[in-house]
Amino acid sequence: MIHEIFSGPNTPFAIAIVFLVALVAIELIGTLTGLSLSGHGDHADAPHVDGDAGVFDWLGLGKVPLLILIAEFCAAFAAIGLSLQAIIEHFSNGVPLTAWLAGLVTLPPAIFATRWLSIGVARVLPREETEAVTQDSLVGRIAEVTTGTARSGSPAEARVRDAHGHTHYVRVRPAIDSESHPPGTRVVLLAREGTVYTAAAMPDADKI
Repeated sequence: MIHEIFSGPNTPFAIAIVFLVALVAIELIGTLTGLSLSGHGDHADAPHVDGDAGVFDWLGLGKVPLLILIAEFCAAFAAIGLSLQAIIEHFSNGVPLTAWLAGLVTLPPAIFATRWLSIGVARVLPREETEAVTQDSLVGRIAEVTTGTARSGSPAEARVRDAHGHTHYVRVRPAIDSESHPPGTRVVLLAREGTVYTAAAMPDADKI
């Protein structure tokens, strides 16, 4: 079974499985050591997502953390791809699709599956019932940059709690273009522009 998964035609899906296992392992180790990747990622850990990334919003970014979104895609891509190859082999006398073609055919359903997985995961995460109202109500609240480094033109993910104590994951960028906010930076959300919030770093209490 393992040999079949890692054979040539299944290479794209094997890579997705390895990446998924690596994410889970790193997150587990991070949780045990108090350095969870989902809470203290670096800019290199996350793909660039700008303020007009409608596709990422459609997939569920903002409803679930970025790393969960990536894990969902890897799981969906591998599961659908391996199932597709098994079906093709069954009806073609054991001849599967080539690796690149199988990956290309699997990509659209994997994307849709990721969206539905995000919807399901978001339902078990604590969120405010009226999302549109909550987005505006987050302005003025304090957030913490979790995944990525917020720079001008390159938003990062931040974690913030609303007035009801519910956790939300939003994208932030510095209010001042020359500044950057690395993971762990506490910022105050100043304004919302579409799906991205402008934010200013909170002053260091030790320097006040």
